[in-house]
Amino acid sequence: MAASGMVSTDTARFALNRATGDLAEGADKLAGEIGSTAVEAVLANANRKGTNKGAAAAMGSMNPRPPIWYRQAAEVRGWSLLLSQSPWATQVLRKAFGYKGEILESGLPRNDVLFSPDREELAAKVRARLGLAEGKRVILYAPTWRDYDRKNAMVKLDLAKAREALGADHELLVRGHPMQAMPAVPEIAHDVTTYPDISDLLLIADVLVTDYSSVMADFAVTGRPIIVYGYDMAKYATKRGLYLDLPEIAPGPVLSTSAEVIEALRSIDQVERDYAEPYERFVRRFCELDDGKAASRVVDRILQTG
Repeated sequence: MAASGMVSTDTARFALNRATGDLAEGADKLAGEIGSTAVEAVLANANRKGTNKGAAAAMGSMNPRPPIWYRQAAEVRGWSLLLSQSPWATQVLRKAFGYKGEILESGLPRNDVLFSPDREELAAKVRARLGLAEGKRVILYAPTWRDYDRKNAMVKLDLAKAREALGADHELLVRGHPMQAMPAVPEIAHDVTTYPDISDLLLIADVLVTDYSSVMADFAVTGRPIIVYGYDMAKYATKRGLYLDLPEIAPGPVLSTSAEVIEALRSIDQVERDYAEPYERFVRRFCELDDGKAASRVVDRILQTG
């Protein structure tokens, strides 16, 4: 719903944020051939000479794009099949990646585990791996990245106040975005940023707190509560853009302060009841194809074409 995720062009996981200026657009194509370091040097030189007004924006000036951005841009050219979670996502993926090849509306195989008949056993193993006590409610905070502030390591959710308000029967997990600085997570919470598979985290989470990330569409298939923490929504919409009116379509409350999020967490059962209908509409529009059989559909498609 943003120009970087489910809510933004992040829907495509790592959105190809097309910066302003013709030089920036050319850099996207050039990066895969001469490398990100060389491209950033060209942009910096152009910026010094004033030959392109968009150069500073393309560079991010103090915040140049990370190498993973350029690797993603180069990889797109080698794709022959792209998987989509919904007809809506299909349109966004084409635009986000500039992809002209085949898109299969199959649902996402990574989410099949959320429907596994063994999911309770799998979840217990993940909790044990992370050192989480059985019987505690697991809150997962998983925000997207800010390309205009990606070196900021601050966790915007007040974890100390959340711990105080929610008590010892809650476990707090923080999953930073791979294109954002590693979050400064205090010992009262678990930093799961480097945990290898986010699907495992969705499997064990009882509540998801996110912002404009496509993770909300992945988690929505579980039917568990979602809180949208949009503390900087106006700025984000201006800087990157939102594909959708998030307050209109969100499967849970859209809140702007940490205190509001904590209060919603304290009354999460009521939140779940209040948003049952919006949640159902969200699932139908954005992730109805996720039913635990996506991998099977993808394999069938590949075998058909050889």
